[in-house]
Amino acid sequence: MSSGVIVTYQTGFGDGISWLFVLIGFPIVWIFSKRRMDQLVVQKIKYDEILPVSISVNNHVQQLMSFVDSGNQLVDPITKQPVIICDEAVMKGWFKEEEWENIHQVQQTLNFELIPEGWTDKFRIVPYQGVGGTSQFMLVLKPDWIRLTIKDNPITVDRVLIGIQFGQLSPDESYQCLLHPHLLKSIAVDSA
Repeated sequence: MSSGVIVTYQTGFGDGISWLFVLIGFPIVWIFSKRRMDQLVVQKIKYDEILPVSISVNNHVQQLMSFVDSGNQLVDPITKQPVIICDEAVMKGWFKEEEWENIHQVQQTLNFELIPEGWTDKFRIVPYQGVGGTSQFMLVLKPDWIRLTIKDNPITVDRVLIGIQFGQLSPDESYQCLLHPHLLKSIAVDSA
């Protein structure tokens, strides 16, 4: 106060409240914008494409065709890894006949003691809600990596799980795998 007038001193860098607003507001706006842009990228992806995929499990690689399934939103609730789904014909390629029968029994009984020796660290179960609204568990396998190719642009993903479909996904065998749409997000971002 000087002669009844309030006098302020300003350094030219703004007051503390303005900086507090910037420090709190900027990260919130950035997080919101990033989430929204990620959603837009995923929505722009064409979901009707069938893509070639290579999957490696225990250093054994299989080539197959996959369908981008916009309805597949299955993720492991603990690790937040997306789950792709492969049919029985593909999955059998990594196992002996006896091992495959044991894995089928594990899915039905959830008795993990039946998992073949040397495979126990590769398997998990993921809860999901079926079409009828019933809660169930899916047996999933951790691959070494998967490689997707879109318009001659390959991308390798190692943070993914493979859900086992005991049966055939496509009646005409045009694809053997249902891809999670968020796996394609990084490809779409790179090409944009």
